[in-house]
Amino acid sequence: MSLQTTPCCWSHQYEAALTELGATLHDGSMTPVIADGKLGMVYDYDLKRTLVKNYWLRANATLNITIITHYDEGIQYILSFGTCFFRSVRQDAMQKPCIPEHFILESTLTLGSSTDGIPIQRWRGVLNGMTSVFTVDPSNCMPIFQSLYGTESSLDSKSKLVTLGGDLGNINNTNEIIGPL
Repeated sequence: MSLQTTPCCWSHQYEAALTELGATLHDGSMTPVIADGKLGMVYDYDLKRTLVKNYWLRANATLNITIITHYDEGIQYILSFGTCFFRSVRQDAMQKPCIPEHFILESTLTLGSSTDGIPIQRWRGVLNGMTSVFTVDPSNCMPIFQSLYGTESSLDSKSKLVTLGGDLGNINNTNEIIGPL
């Protein structure tokens, strides 16, 4: 097996089941907001679109949010509790399906036991002002983990509110909403 020694790229289109665990500490607060959830994601770099269904646990409640982003049109829809917020996004904000070229190979390790584990590589660098670590399978560059930490200052964007009828928590046909992926 050939290991990557330079940053690599993965598929331009994929679906993934993800787990998110993190915390945000807002200015002036000593109480972190915990993000503990599961995500389903459809990613299409060629069409510049993503669909993310989030299921977060917050303060003994489950929060279901669907985020549909059309990077080519510069708009993002956030669907939750029968309401749709929409806001503008930078058209160049979509994460490319590659480890950024300026990232440095930090280590090559084995995930699991030495006999049955899989090799992984960790790449570290700064992405959008935050420290980011990509962990990938070096045989095909398939992402296994991504961690981000630092200070996020882009949360002051303006949002608009649109109220929708119907059950938005059960979107079964992404073709009707964001086009074919």
